[in-house]
Amino acid sequence: MGTGPAQAASSPSVCIQAHVTDAGWQSQVCNGPNTFYYSGTVGENKAIEALRIKITGHGRFCVAAHLRDQGWHPGEKCFYDGAEVFVGTTGQNRPMEALTISVSSGSIVGAGHVQNRGWSPSKANNFIYLGTEGSALNLEAVAVGPNTW
Repeated sequence: MGTGPAQAASSPSVCIQAHVTDAGWQSQVCNGPNTFYYSGTVGENKAIEALRIKITGHGRFCVAAHLRDQGWHPGEKCFYDGAEVFVGTTGQNRPMEALTISVSSGSIVGAGHVQNRGWSPSKANNFIYLGTEGSALNLEAVAVGPNTW
């Protein structure tokens, strides 16, 4: 896995852009059938505070973010194929600890980089959970794409 330039979105695809503590918005990355880039930081001990996520080619999708001291805030958000969703906060110093994504059609694959734990094993399904709850560990980077392997 590695960071890379934004890729042209083609169906199916997942585009992610992370807002990171003390760094602001990172470049958007788009993962399609042959790409798997991450957004966020690795080895810098900086939390993701917010994400912009756009999923195409998987029908309706739902996203939820677990924020430190807030829980699942504001709860699950669901959108239609191709919409861009914003989860988390900016300017409030509320680290994201976990993220869930579900799709109504097909399967997605994802991995999360958690503070002091590193990359989680990749998970593939129509529902994925990345990160931790109740451990006060930052979600520092995420990689999500269509499960086409």
